[in-house]
Amino acid sequence: MNYPFLSAVLLSISLAACNSNQTIEELATEQATEVEVSNVNKLVHAQWQLVQLNGQAAEKGEGGKPIFLRFNAEKSQANGFSGCNNYFGQYSADEQSLNFSHFAMTRKFCKNAMALEGRYAKAMATVAGYQFNESQLQLLDKQGSIVAEFSRD
Repeated sequence: MNYPFLSAVLLSISLAACNSNQTIEELATEQATEVEVSNVNKLVHAQWQLVQLNGQAAEKGEGGKPIFLRFNAEKSQANGFSGCNNYFGQYSADEQSLNFSHFAMTRKFCKNAMALEGRYAKAMATVAGYQFNESQLQLLDKQGSIVAEFSRD
């Protein structure tokens, strides 16, 4: 029997098997990355209109204008309308977590919308994550409770 030939064949099969496991792991990592990118992409390719705030149907802001949120991925910035004022700041997101920072607002006073704006700002300050429910964007607090829900505009 040709032992050197058989040894070479067995070694080749063993190396090929190890290599294919490595490829499977790499594919799993690539697929997980693609899922992450697609969730983050869903955030940025839309203007999100508020439909629920803390479990209550969303009210319209000053002049009947809806509250909304937009994400700019290139600058990692979020901005929108909060019922009376425009707001803007930084955000960071991955597959499940979402954090806002360095937020600021314009300083307009709207007698009929200030309470709504305050509730919205307070809810947004608690956001720690997000999920999608069909075409709805749900913002979650640290406990996983929905604090705000948006639909694509």
